[in-house]
Amino acid sequence: MADTKMQGIAEYEKGLELMFQAKFKEAQKRFQKLIADETVDPALAAKAAENSRICEKKTRRDDFEAATFDEAADLAVFHFHRNDVTEAEKNLKKMQELDPKNAFCFFFEALLENRRGNQEKALDALARAIKADPVNRIRAHNDIDLRSLRETPRFKEMVETDK
Repeated sequence: MADTKMQGIAEYEKGLELMFQAKFKEAQKRFQKLIADETVDPALAAKAAENSRICEKKTRRDDFEAATFDEAADLAVFHFHRNDVTEAEKNLKKMQELDPKNAFCFFFEALLENRRGNQEKALDALARAIKADPVNRIRAHNDIDLRSLRETPRFKEMVETDK
């Protein structure tokens, strides 16, 4: 069972990697394979289906707009990893419109602001993310995209203490 689960995760990650390379047709094939496999975890199959729809829409036209929070979040992360801050921010705004109090909105805002070099805004957003969901303390500690904040006193106070 663990082997099958790991294979499913590996296939999903390959699909994401292809998406990040803008190879949407190839990525969609990977996701479709996961959807059709009855041994794949249902949550992973659902994420694969979501990404498959994104790939399908991206192959039809490049101006795909997210309709759900999860689609907006997936697109925001996708564009963030491609260093397309403008599109990532567009999808962050859609996330905020759909679910303004969602902790991931705040966390992703921290990532974007840090990428822009706005440390104070990043730390403000991170504080909101941790307040909304304390698990973000762990996420922030481990997220490589926030490494430039790790030595700041405010980051240490928020992330590395038992509050």
